[in-house]
Amino acid sequence: MAGWFSGKSEIINVDSKIAGHGVWFVVSGALQISSVFLLGALIFKKSKVTKTILTLFIISLVFSILTTIVMANTNLDAFGERIKEWIINHAENVDFWFNFWNNVWLALVVIGCGIWSWFRVKNVQH
Repeated sequence: MAGWFSGKSEIINVDSKIAGHGVWFVVSGALQISSVFLLGALIFKKSKVTKTILTLFIISLVFSILTTIVMANTNLDAFGERIKEWIINHAENVDFWFNFWNNVWLALVVIGCGIWSWFRVKNVQH
């Protein structure tokens, strides 16, 4: 039986690939982090890095609590079966979908921070 991290898929007998590998993953991650800290520098007047990191910590804490609430009220067996059925039906495109949704998330964060930064710069008194 192949292990979870062995690189072999139990559903199909081919090697799986890590989603989001390559230079684009590094570049988009760096772009996301730099845009978040740019936004933090535009919002906070003093202690920009500290307040940005604390804000990221608080946002992560809130999302963790929300995720815990949702997962506590979810039938995990039925959810797992739906995911397994989806993987079986889309086994040849799993890497594509993981990359696609990862890139969509990174693009939403960067675009959201860019729009928020633009409005913040527009409202700054010179």
